Amino acid sequence: MGEEDYRALVADYVNYRLSKHGYQWENGPAQRKNNKVFQAVRKLGDEFENKQDSCDFQEMVTSLHITPDTAQSTFSTVTNEMFSNGINWGRVVALIGFGGAFSVECVSRNMPQLVDSVVDWVATYMNSNLKDWISHNGGWVSDSWSLLFG
Repeated sequence: MGEEDYRALVADYVNYRLSKHGYQWENGPAQRKNNKVFQAVRKLGDEFENKQDSCDFQEMVTSLHITPDTAQSTFSTVTNEMFSNGINWGRVVALIGFGGAFSVECVSRNMPQLVDSVVDWVATYMNSNLKDWISHNGGWVSDSWSLLFG
C-alpha cells in the first residue's frame, strides 16, 4: 500500500465519520467504497466509539482546543504519543479513528478547510512510520488482521 492508498482509506473513514455527525466534506470521496478493508475500518471505528471503557477520542480532541495555527503540531504530538510504546493493530486503527475525531472537531469549530490536511497527516504518518510494520505483519488482509478485526 502506498501513500495514495492510505489517503483513500483515511479519506473514506473521515468522510464516514463526518457524515455520521451530519457534516459534509466538500473534497471528500464521491461515494463510499465497498472495499473489505474500508468496511472493516468503519466497523472498528464504530465499535471503538461505542465502547464505554475506551478513550473517547471526540472528548479528548475537544479538550485540545484546536486552532488553525496549532492543529498540525497538536496532531503530531498526540500521534507520536500514541505510538511511543510501539505499534500494534489497535493503535493503527486508533490513529485512523483519531483522524476522524480530529476532522469532526475541525468542522464543528468552523475549520472545515483543515479536513484535507488531517487526512494527509494521517496518510503521511502511516506511509512514513507504519507501512513497514503493516507489511511485516501481513498487511491489511493478513491472518492477524482477520483474527483481530475480521
